[in-house]
Amino acid sequence: MEKVNITDKNKLLENYFSKKEEIIKNHYNGESGLNTVRALSNLTDETIRGFANLAFDNPEDVSIVVLGGYGRRELCFKSDIDISLVFEESNFEKLKAGLESFYYMLLDLKVDIGFSPRDIQTFMKLANEDLTVATSLLQGRLLWGNKEIYQKLIKKFKNLIKRKKQAYINATLKSRKSRYQKTGSSIYMMEPHVKEGEGGLRDFHEVYWIAKVLDNVEDYRYFVEKNIILEEEYVELERAYDFILKIRNQMHLICNKKCDVLVFPLQEEVAKKLGFAKEDDDEETLRSSVEQMMKLYYLNAKSINTITKRILKNLTEENDIEIHTPIDDVFARTSTELEVINPEKFEKNPVNILKAFKYYKDYHLDFSSQLEYLLRKNEKKLKEKTDNLEVQRLVRE
Repeated sequence: MEKVNITDKNKLLENYFSKKEEIIKNHYNGESGLNTVRALSNLTDETIRGFANLAFDNPEDVSIVVLGGYGRRELCFKSDIDISLVFEESNFEKLKAGLESFYYMLLDLKVDIGFSPRDIQTFMKLANEDLTVATSLLQGRLLWGNKEIYQKLIKKFKNLIKRKKQAYINATLKSRKSRYQKTGSSIYMMEPHVKEGEGGLRDFHEVYWIAKVLDNVEDYRYFVEKNIILEEEYVELERAYDFILKIRNQMHLICNKKCDVLVFPLQEEVAKKLGFAKEDDDEETLRSSVEQMMKLYYLNAKSINTITKRILKNLTEENDIEIHTPIDDVFARTSTELEVINPEKFEKNPVNILKAFKYYKDYHLDFSSQLEYLLRKNEKKLKEKTDNLEVQRLVRE
């Protein structure tokens, strides 16, 4: 292959850094966190496709697959750009020069690059052995090159996930527990880890990964369509995720590198940059502004943690046959949970909301995910029944 045209490469870089500055400017002008990460992902797509056109003679020789957060189109300012170049084993020798040129162009973007040239067999071997590789590919998408190679890889990967579905889910749940232990195991950490901590971005991601393994879902609306969460909970979840993405983007800009722990000095800087505080605020005013921002952070982190836990419970509930002991014509109990045996009858009478809490107290059992959903869906109806004698009796009990 001929040497990369330096003029064309520099034009791509000039366009990239110019448009990135616009995205940063829009961030400071109040753009949402989700719009920012998607705009940055789209710009990176455009630039990398340009690099590929310069580096490789024939797009049919290789598939460029982007992975992880970048694969989801959620690229923060200093996030890693994870890229895998997938090819048939027989093509490796003729791709060497192109791979090298492509890699050095990527380094000019001045962000951390995850770069992995792999043939399909090697990729599948790694995905089989390493949860991180499997998770990255779960969020992957084809960016440039041979579509057939990509489809062949994904077909093999789906077969692998199908065989190892339960092992993958168990490993993801174990990883969730482990990262909580490492980051403090509380939403209300004084210096929270906005990505890996409880209520952080990773809570949001893991639920999506498991749902994708179970049912190849495309986005979070799936959970509304399946009556796992309410429409308003979906909106709350998206809003919370957006807020924490915005915080993380600002942290990256201040640190000029990937940083995910919101330490005290950084809290003050983030508060100033996002308009919670002014540069010339005195110490007391600044402290009050930081407290206001952190209160919002904790509220949003709690939303993410609470709602994703309920989704996770629904997705991972055992499908084994469990003996149901009827309590009345609406409720039953298993060895671990209160269950609804007649959802239609439950919704017809709001008094059943109070009955659920009475049985919770009587039997010391958790609500099933279906019962939790029905309680949230119908809770407002109870306000219309405050003069109902049975409601009053149950409240007294």
